[in-house]
Amino acid sequence: MLIYPEGVWYLIEKGKEPKVTVQNLARHLQNKIDRMSVSDTSKLLQEAKGVGFKFTQNPFALGMSAKEVVNLWENRIMDSKDKSFQDKYEKMVSESPKKCFSGYKKWMKESEKRLAAEAKAQKNLEKALQQSGLPSDFTEADEVFLKLPEKKKESIRKKHNEYEKIRKEISMENGFASAPLWESEPENLFSSDLNVLRAGKLVGSLPYLLIEHLGFDSETAWNLAAEQAGISCTDYPELMFFDRQSDRGFRTAVILDKNGIDFNTITERYTAFLASLCETGNDPAEKDNTEISDYISAHLRQKYGNMQTDRNILKKYMESNHKQCCHCGGGYGSKLDKGNIPQKIKLQYFSNRLKGGSGDPVRNACEICRQNFLIEKLFHETYENHYYLHLFADGGEYSSHAEPGIFLDALKNGIMALQSTDCRSFFIQHGKLVREYLEEKI
Repeated sequence: MLIYPEGVWYLIEKGKEPKVTVQNLARHLQNKIDRMSVSDTSKLLQEAKGVGFKFTQNPFALGMSAKEVVNLWENRIMDSKDKSFQDKYEKMVSESPKKCFSGYKKWMKESEKRLAAEAKAQKNLEKALQQSGLPSDFTEADEVFLKLPEKKKESIRKKHNEYEKIRKEISMENGFASAPLWESEPENLFSSDLNVLRAGKLVGSLPYLLIEHLGFDSETAWNLAAEQAGISCTDYPELMFFDRQSDRGFRTAVILDKNGIDFNTITERYTAFLASLCETGNDPAEKDNTEISDYISAHLRQKYGNMQTDRNILKKYMESNHKQCCHCGGGYGSKLDKGNIPQKIKLQYFSNRLKGGSGDPVRNACEICRQNFLIEKLFHETYENHYYLHLFADGGEYSSHAEPGIFLDALKNGIMALQSTDCRSFFIQHGKLVREYLEEKI
């Protein structure tokens, strides 16, 4: 086995050939990564700003069941120190009501705007219905509606939804007027009971899973967190004024507690809900191994003499400027959160891969490097300083810089020359090879 910064070579005896396919290798590699990821499931969870816990990877794609997911939340919540909940309660009582009431009062002051918007939305809807020959109490099952062109149907649906939305807001306003939220004392908005606070953290954990791994938008996810626990957001519209990143889960838990719904009941209901998502196909358990397959296809060499240089990565590099993976320089990356980068691993800031300007640039990472970071994070606690350098696709900032093809060809020629040599490992003298290459070209 030969190990280099560029990768690993596995050698077999002459005359033998590994009988593997790229697809099988990709599947086996992904399965291995998944097994490593769940070898210590506690490391799959991260604290989410004191609101709840979030998964670093989709637990269902790793083969975990709904019950295992909820049990993992439960164990981490129960293991949390009592003081952390007490501190959270004190912070919410001192800070949250002011922010909540500020947004609430601002919303209430827009009463006249809502009335004007309702009149306008009603007028637009009535006009559309009249032009289409539909009554005000029409349904989409009506024969007249069914015969309308699709574009007309969509227009009526849009106007109808706008009208219903503003009517709902006015109804909420009337409810608040009869029971003003600001009359509540801050201490009554939240609870110092540890069981209620734990329930709040559980309520705050579900939305992170739904948003980050199951494709739900933020509003729907938080509404589901309340509804699946046992209360309707329609009955408690005040929740819209509580910050999702701070206190909404804990306010929801207080309401649940007043309705006789405790922590254990919430865990049971969340387990049933997540299990139903898996049954209805919302669980992406079948992982797409395309990225790994492409990676193996580009780098795997199985036969002697089949040492062609893959230049496709350079093409991708040029086509996705400022979107390349900040770690390997290849592929198309997506934003990488700082918390997912192992400590002391330094990402470069000197090339054209990252946009300049004030503040830290957005760092993107491809799927391969994301999984690499995850495994390193799970199994290595400390690092020496690591720096990863990249080839410049255009030859660098200065025309005197060598193009990356020179280095790739040098590596190829060096390995080709050693194929028939009996050795356990070797060291490529990059400087010498590049000089010889340039001399031949000149």
